[in-house]
Amino acid sequence: MIVNVEVDIARPRDQVFDLMADARNELTWNSRVSACELVSDEPIRKGSEFTTTNRGMKYVAFVTTYDRPDQVGFNVVGKALEINALMRFADSAGGTRMAVQFDLTPKGFMKVMMPLMAGAVRKDFPRQLALFKEFCESSAT
Repeated sequence: MIVNVEVDIARPRDQVFDLMADARNELTWNSRVSACELVSDEPIRKGSEFTTTNRGMKYVAFVTTYDRPDQVGFNVVGKALEINALMRFADSAGGTRMAVQFDLTPKGFMKVMMPLMAGAVRKDFPRQLALFKEFCESSAT
């Protein structure tokens, strides 16, 4: 299932990129994430690895694309789901236009559940990006 979402953020593109590229920030803006740790060494770059707990489920996230400040991509792998996400950043009149494509691949029992959850999933991504927007616009970087 592919979900596309766009949001305008009143912050410079390089700052929005940096806040998204560091998955540890998700602890601040995503209430469903209870843990996130950078497993690989600093600085964050292509190949960086994070471990995350989202809704009680463990995931491993790898940075697959790192082209600062234009785009960052993640491959997020869990037991029930794999997500490939690509975030693109462009200058806009008010700061940054962020366009995201989420490609969700369910595994196991989630293959049966995903069609039933598709509507809720499609509504959830814009809500999550609205929370990221709030976080960016209130952050002091």
